[in-house]
Amino acid sequence: MKTKPIKALILNIIIVLFFSALPLSADNQDINIVLTGFNKMGVNDPHNYLSELISSVIREDLSNAEGIVLLKNKTMNKMGINYIVRFEYMVMGQEVILNTTMIDTKSEEIVSFSTQGDSEDIIHLASEKIVRKLTGRQQVFRTSDSDKTIIRPEKTDVTKILISGEKIYILPDTNVYHEEKSFNFIDSSGYPVNGNLTINLIPTEDAGVNSQIMVIYGYDRQVFTLECEAGKEAGMEKNIGLLKLSLKLNCQYSDRIETRWELSRGDI
Repeated sequence: MKTKPIKALILNIIIVLFFSALPLSADNQDINIVLTGFNKMGVNDPHNYLSELISSVIREDLSNAEGIVLLKNKTMNKMGINYIVRFEYMVMGQEVILNTTMIDTKSEEIVSFSTQGDSEDIIHLASEKIVRKLTGRQQVFRTSDSDKTIIRPEKTDVTKILISGEKIYILPDTNVYHEEKSFNFIDSSGYPVNGNLTINLIPTEDAGVNSQIMVIYGYDRQVFTLECEAGKEAGMEKNIGLLKLSLKLNCQYSDRIETRWELSRGDI
């Protein structure tokens, strides 16, 4: 029997399989890559904050990958770059599609893949696939904290004045005025905001008025007081996070007291 050719063929197959399984950095040389893109596909995308987020997460992941060196984009025209990696993303409903394209600068081979979901995990998964392709190693960047959503609600609320009101006392009216109102809106970053405003007006016997305003904003509560003496005016303006509070008291008249207040947004 002619066993030698068969044994030689089997040996050659084993050798080919062995070397094909070796990572690109098997020669202990670092792989130099440049990251580009991080662009959104389509126009009028309100989720433009994703560009910075995706770039930041990818760069941090790959900076911690053994055998991979990140180069600045300005080195694109210089020698020594092994791979150019480009990213594009698209938001569809409540999910993000992240497309990754890897270009081998020597062979011009192109490898593309996509990850899809609504959490930071899809970005880490893209990093893991890049490391696997370049080094042959499986490195996991996903953690128990990386499943947080990266989709913010779209900004649809452009209402600037949240609450406004006035109270005119016809003297000698000395009844206490009390009003409580709630508010909610989507801020300019796409996050929901809600709170409550309470106002108390207490006329004095000498035709003046004392006021107290309480604003509950998220987990914060602030109380403001303002007094107005007879024959005078008083006012205040306060910034409370994204909110602006204005209160005006007018006690100049002999027959009435005028009060006005307004709570508005400061982020638009």
